[in-house]
Amino acid sequence: MLFARAGALELKHLPAPEDVGDFGFKAIVSKQSFLEGVDSLIVSAQGWAIGQEDFLLKYFGENLLDAVNGYVGEQVVRDASAILRALEEMADELRGQGFVPSSYVVTGSMGQALFEELRRATQNPWNWYRQVNHSEGRAAHRFVGVHAGIPFIAIESVRTPMLFAVDLARFGTLTRYGNGQNYDPEFEVKAFTDDEARDVLARQPNLIPEPRPERGNESERIRELQLRVGLELWETFKLDVKDPAAVLARPLVDPDDQ
Repeated sequence: MLFARAGALELKHLPAPEDVGDFGFKAIVSKQSFLEGVDSLIVSAQGWAIGQEDFLLKYFGENLLDAVNGYVGEQVVRDASAILRALEEMADELRGQGFVPSSYVVTGSMGQALFEELRRATQNPWNWYRQVNHSEGRAAHRFVGVHAGIPFIAIESVRTPMLFAVDLARFGTLTRYGNGQNYDPEFEVKAFTDDEARDVLARQPNLIPEPRPERGNESERIRELQLRVGLELWETFKLDVKDPAAVLARPLVDPDDQ
């Protein structure tokens, strides 16, 4: 949503270039999961969405750190009012350099108390996205809020405590690669042949708890595995950084470290 709003999201069809990162999972699930009336897949849709969002945010945060390359402004203490004031100052500085700030980012662990304080001090992101006609039903558990019309997100998977202000349209282009007319994720459901089941059980003998592998009943263990299928789902993205100068950063510190 952040990149789409800034006009910095592109959709392309697979195959993607070899150097492009992807995110996904492999799971072995019961065939019963695909029968009508059964909706208890081992990998939940919510778990998939949260995992995808965390992967993309970490990828984005790492590129922000690379872009500033150690050139950061003055330290900001871990206090809601100080953080919001620093973001406003960085946004003004970006505007003075001819950029249009379109996203705020905080990296590192903030702690729940500070996160909630910042959330109360900013606009509800869902209300704001509806106001600007972006109402996609996507995972948004890392949105802190919207401050002065600019969305503010947290990326805890990037451990360096830092505040960023960024012009996404000038910073880079996020490309999502997919299949078909709607650029769908890569998805495959695969049954196990005898040989494939044998290979899987050789690598993961505890995958079938009964009968136990030490009992030597290989044919029954193979049949048990064949009551399941292999499930794979992948998303493929690439972020091409165009202008590292479109990012400003300030270190986030505890009051005792200032």
